Amino acid sequence: MILIMACSCSLIPTKQIEVTAKPIDRKIVQPVMPREIDLKEPMWIVITPDNWEDQLAMIEQQEGELVFLAMTIPDYEVMAYNMQELKRYINELKEVVVLIKKFEGCKLEAYKCAAGVWTIGYGSTKNVKEGDTLTQGEADYLLKHEMDEYEGYVNDMVKVDLNQNKFDSLVSWVFNLGPSNLSSSTLLTKINNKDWEDVPNQIKRWNKAGGRVLDGLIRRREAEALLFEGKEWHQV
Repeated sequence: MILIMACSCSLIPTKQIEVTAKPIDRKIVQPVMPREIDLKEPMWIVITPDNWEDQLAMIEQQEGELVFLAMTIPDYEVMAYNMQELKRYINELKEVVVLIKKFEGCKLEAYKCAAGVWTIGYGSTKNVKEGDTLTQGEADYLLKHEMDEYEGYVNDMVKVDLNQNKFDSLVSWVFNLGPSNLSSSTLLTKINNKDWEDVPNQIKRWNKAGGRVLDGLIRRREAEALLFEGKEWHQV
C-alpha cells in the first residue's frame, strides 16, 4: 500500500489518498518458433576385403543387435544423386523466399519505406508503428506467416494452373504491391487468359513508389519476370 500526500497551497487542507497496487495477469503474445533441428550423427563403417575381420570384431564389441546394411558403389552413387535432387527441389520451392529477402532486406526497427509506410522485418507493414522492434527470429517467423497469407491471395485470384516458378513470381509481386493491385490489374487478366508472352512486361510495369520510378523496383520486377519465365534471376 502506498500513501500519497496530495496538497497544493497552504489554504487547502492535507488529504490522504490510498493507492492499492493489484497485480494483473497479462498475456504476452509471442510467436511460436519451430523446434530447433536435432540432427543425429550415424557411424559409417566401410568394410572391404582387406579389413572385414577387424571391423567385424570391433562391431561385435558394441552393444545392441548386430545388423549389416550393405550398399554397392553404384547404389551409393544413386543415393547421392537422390539427395542432390531433394536439395534442388527444396531450394526451388523456397525461391520466392530468397527473392523477397534479397529485395526487401531485413530491418529489425520500424522505418518508413519509399511510399511513406511504416515497415519492419522483411517488408511487413501490417499494424506497424514507429518504435516497433523485432528479433531476427521474429522477423523470419513473421515472413513465413505472411507468406501463407499472400500465397492464399494468389490462389484465390488466379484461375489457371501455374507451375512453381510462375506461382513464386506472383507471390513476390503481391507481397510487394498488395492483393488489391493484382485484383484490378491487366496482369491478372493476361494470366487468367493464359497470355503468357505478355505477362513479363505487365510484371515490369509496376516499378513506382510514391509516384517515382525506383531502381530497386526496376530490378525486383525484372527478377520476378525472369522467375515467371523460369529463367535465372539471381544476378539481377
